[in-house]
Amino acid sequence: MIPGGWQPFGGGMEGGDWTDLAAKFNLNDIEGFYKAVTAGYGTDVAALTGGAAVRLESLEGALIATTEEIDDFKLYDELEKSNALANVDQWVSKDRIGGFPGSAFNSEVGSIRDNSSTYKRNVAEVKYLMTKREVSVVAQTQQGIIDLMADQNMDATLELLRSAEWGFFYGNSACSSVEFDGIYKELEDRTGVGSEWFVDLRGNSVTDQAREIKDSAAFISDQGQFGKLTHQFASNLVQSDLDQKLDPGVRVMIGQDRDSVKIGTPVAGIKTSWGNIRTIPDIFIQEGQRPFVVRGSDYAAMVTDAAVSAPSAVSVSAATNASSQFIAADGGLYYWAVEGGNSTCRSALVKSSQVAVSAGQSATVQITEPVGGNETYYVVYRSKRNGANGDGDFREMVRVPKNGGGTTTYVDHNQNIPGTSIIVLLSMTRQAITMRRLLPLTKFQLYPTDKPVNPWALLFFLYMRVAKPRQHRIIKNVLPSGATWRPRG
Repeated sequence: MIPGGWQPFGGGMEGGDWTDLAAKFNLNDIEGFYKAVTAGYGTDVAALTGGAAVRLESLEGALIATTEEIDDFKLYDELEKSNALANVDQWVSKDRIGGFPGSAFNSEVGSIRDNSSTYKRNVAEVKYLMTKREVSVVAQTQQGIIDLMADQNMDATLELLRSAEWGFFYGNSACSSVEFDGIYKELEDRTGVGSEWFVDLRGNSVTDQAREIKDSAAFISDQGQFGKLTHQFASNLVQSDLDQKLDPGVRVMIGQDRDSVKIGTPVAGIKTSWGNIRTIPDIFIQEGQRPFVVRGSDYAAMVTDAAVSAPSAVSVSAATNASSQFIAADGGLYYWAVEGGNSTCRSALVKSSQVAVSAGQSATVQITEPVGGNETYYVVYRSKRNGANGDGDFREMVRVPKNGGGTTTYVDHNQNIPGTSIIVLLSMTRQAITMRRLLPLTKFQLYPTDKPVNPWALLFFLYMRVAKPRQHRIIKNVLPSGATWRPRG
């Protein structure tokens, strides 16, 4: 008997005798009762029964995403911004004040020489960044995990900023007329390919004391440039090199706390006699990329959906050339591959046969253009020395505009080494480089026709004005120590 007089199951167990419990119940009844009150771990909500059917479903109120974030757009954040007045933007630059050092000296009554400042009118085109989004009325109305309208609007913003940030470095209007020219193309056009405004590391990493960057600060501050380097943008791996190569002799303890000294002291800046240069890793500067078809499922799907025309054929021949930068260590067997590209996407990859290249030779890549193709440029890739020719074995070297005459030719002097990246050194003072906006980031409402959807577009009209190209410098063909793909094998 249970204290208090209560007897379970109709008092069938007198004197507190529980030995007959199992006999009082059928085993199936026990399992059914257990199933009715337990939640379980099932995830197919349509098939849940018993206690699982009334289980609260946990739907996280936040979207977990592995995508760009607002603070990933480093150069966009740093650029001085001003407004353009028309889609053709104009400004006047002054390159010289007249004379030369010492030219103002004269005799007491000598003829005064006539010197004049040199002015130049410059013109640039604003480019239009746009994306369209839409959400169905049902999706907008129902209580969902996230606010789809707000989330799509944020993603559209990130999409435009991603294109702008990439364009600041790599934009090339000769390859795609809808792009503005990035800093690399601006310096090529306005200082000359192979000029002093390009430092070539030839497949090496930065030196322990960042000599290339300090020498660049001296060069930009010299007569003729009159600038001051303030910012450096480089890939994550290049920044990692700087962090690791900092001479231990300059790693000092701050205060008396032993924990203030840690391995891997980050290099936030480089101090020079001409001012400090901020070092900013930018994820949009990367070592030579793989072809689109092997960058991931999303890229491969875009290649299929966009249907950009691929080259009809790619052939390569090697011959001695005075401009060759292939040295003995570069001699070996190589493959080349080419994608067609336009403003929508890239094409499938077309590969060459294997070709031997020796020191002092250059390789002429002949791209046979498809008849009636919609591509506007080609991306040229190369394998590593004595490497294989699987799609993932290639790394990007250069984009070249489509010639349009049936054949586009690129001569590979080894001037653009695959698998390397650039370091961009900028003077962000006195409007040396700015972002000009004709239209700030704007939501433009679209209207549905016969579908219950809410469509809209995001617009951003801008370009990057490089008003003083001689005050910036690029270090090219940088191969970080941590790079896993090595062009020489």
